[in-house]
Amino acid sequence: MRRSGRVVKLQFSQQGIGGWDNVLLARQEPYYPDADTAAQAWLPLRVFHGNRDGRVGSIIFMMPEERAYVSTAAFSDAQTLNIEVAGSEAYKLFLCIKGAYWEGREMHQIDTPIANLRTVVFLPASADRIEYYLIDSEGTIYDFHREDRFSRLAGTGDVLGALKPNLADQVREALHNGEGLNVEYKPLVPPDYDIGSVSKNTKLREILRTVVAFSNTSGGHIYLGIEDDGTVSGADQYLRTWAKADIDDAVAKRYCGALLSRLKDSVDGEISLRLAHTRFDSALVVILEVTKAQAIPVTIRNEQCLYVRRGASNIKLPPDQWKNYLIS
Repeated sequence: MRRSGRVVKLQFSQQGIGGWDNVLLARQEPYYPDADTAAQAWLPLRVFHGNRDGRVGSIIFMMPEERAYVSTAAFSDAQTLNIEVAGSEAYKLFLCIKGAYWEGREMHQIDTPIANLRTVVFLPASADRIEYYLIDSEGTIYDFHREDRFSRLAGTGDVLGALKPNLADQVREALHNGEGLNVEYKPLVPPDYDIGSVSKNTKLREILRTVVAFSNTSGGHIYLGIEDDGTVSGADQYLRTWAKADIDDAVAKRYCGALLSRLKDSVDGEISLRLAHTRFDSALVVILEVTKAQAIPVTIRNEQCLYVRRGASNIKLPPDQWKNYLIS
């Protein structure tokens, strides 16, 4: 169903069905020798196996919620989600939208009353998960929506998906503001690239060092496919070589998954990463979002160094400053 409601399934026995009394026969209606033949003609089933079909013997009732439900949920601007409700009893009920949205691991409450069949929810562009319920003053649930930015979980419609086109605006803003405390440009690097070492720097290790520094400071975004001077080189050429195939959405997602695994396997500590991709001036840009770690320090595996972010640089903090930094 495209709306909330209830689905009821009933099973009944087929014993005793058969013989001439199973014939569907009426003067003004088509003739069917049995119910199975009639079902095949009446029901929009691509394949039907007669009395051997597993669906025979069951009745499914789909009863959509008509008393109150979310009729629309759309953005009026980048951060304002307008929710409207409808239904036969929506005017009579004391309704509200209650739930939460997440930015990384940080949860923010949503609790806003419905007035004149509508309400407004503030939802920042950095939100990557949302769950909300339409309930009344007694706690009765009438509708719900659960969604993750990168894979819809349940419900209908696509709320966070409306923010996806803003990824290009996010890239544009990052280019306008330049690199800084929470922004870093990097060329795209194959996930199986040499990770390097303390004495051997590589492009992948530079990305890893920024991931660790963001995690230990205040989080940030790494834009893969943008050079240090702000030139958008894109990721297409690298991905085509890596995947040995033409670039499409599936290839980009496969790359993001492989890079995510490589980065997480290369650090000590719990890190929270999200990857997305978008087209900017026809070039493919991969956005790596790093959330501030709940427990620091986060370090590169087999490298006992504490990296933090200072301005647009990753700084290796001297050991005599570790204690003060970790307890601050």
